[in-house]
Amino acid sequence: MLNDSVAKRITYYKMSGAANDFIVIDNRNGQYSEQANVLAKKLCSRRYSIGADGLILIENSKKANFKARFFNADGSEFNLCGNGGRCAARFAFVNVIASKHMIIETNAGSLAAEILQNNVKLQVPLPVHIELNKVIHVENKNMVNGHFIIIGDPHFIAFGKNLAQMPFNVIAKAMRHSPSFGSEGSNIDLIMQVRENRFLVRTYERGVEDETLACGSGCISAAIALHKLRFPYMVYIFETRSGFVLSVYLQFTDNELTGVYLEGDARIVYKGEAFPEAWNY
Repeated sequence: MLNDSVAKRITYYKMSGAANDFIVIDNRNGQYSEQANVLAKKLCSRRYSIGADGLILIENSKKANFKARFFNADGSEFNLCGNGGRCAARFAFVNVIASKHMIIETNAGSLAAEILQNNVKLQVPLPVHIELNKVIHVENKNMVNGHFIIIGDPHFIAFGKNLAQMPFNVIAKAMRHSPSFGSEGSNIDLIMQVRENRFLVRTYERGVEDETLACGSGCISAAIALHKLRFPYMVYIFETRSGFVLSVYLQFTDNELTGVYLEGDARIVYKGEAFPEAWNY
């Protein structure tokens, strides 16, 4: 139950980035800041409330056009969301919070975003940790070799076969909780090369605790790992589970990674008004 500081009704946008769906709320007055975790858990619950993969709060910033805070459906706050970042940018542009070129403050650092004709292009912070050929231990004493990337949040990237037919949730859930990642675990991304710079990807997200239809930061992490593994492309095309395509561009200066960009859709599905029954249950 939320306390009386929450409004009698909450205006929100339902948005989708590659079918990763979000509830986006203007919180520049700070009304929902203290209860954001509970609000996210309540509003994101499918069938009980609005339902979404996550909640995004748009807040004031002293060092950017605005700040975006990202919450999983279980109420936990996380640092970086590629699909959510694009949706936050589109929300800010539509609501005249920022122009088509903007800077977004996040818990992972500042993002630069550009509103394109049909997509949004997002520049994200550089990875803070890259560990290739990391072997993790999973249940039944099995071991999996993959690549561990932290770009705001941790992602474990591994190659898979027959991605469409495999029991993905069973496999990825066991990997997500591997003791090799410590108590918080990791997001899991399995990829398969289709041709040249085009890859299939499936992602299991911690906090959502399920497969999501797309994950922008997972695609970014996969592109960085692939380049380190000598798949030398300047752009990586990822076919997500939803059927939407996400593009990751890597920029280099003197062979050093100096820029990472994610491009994809950021659609406004509808604008709505939530009544107290949406969170008081």
